[in-house]
Amino acid sequence: MAITYTVTGKNTTARETGTGAIDMEVKPGGAFKLLGAQIHFDSAQTQDTLTITIDSAVSTGYDNLLYTRATGTGSVTDLNIPFGEGYEFDAAEVIDIAYGGTDNDTYGVIITYELLRT
Repeated sequence: MAITYTVTGKNTTARETGTGAIDMEVKPGGAFKLLGAQIHFDSAQTQDTLTITIDSAVSTGYDNLLYTRATGTGSVTDLNIPFGEGYEFDAAEVIDIAYGGTDNDTYGVIITYELLRT
């Protein structure tokens, strides 16, 4: 799926929609602060785990799992995940969002971040 980027003020949103598995990479292109993530599924999920990870450009030894959620617990349809202070990353880092998509439902993902001055 294609990622759409929108700049509003000092914040940027990366949006993707599709069906089934999520394999989204957001590349801010500069030092950034991760502000939040919103994920919507068109029906309650029964299985699979959603993860949000920072993929380090230096080494996989520096990759960091920021969020994980087993979506079959609690019949998840919407997730609103706040980040903010303490979630600042270097320009070469990539935000990875992954989900197995076994239920094969339609999803929408919005990642919001702020580019930082270096």
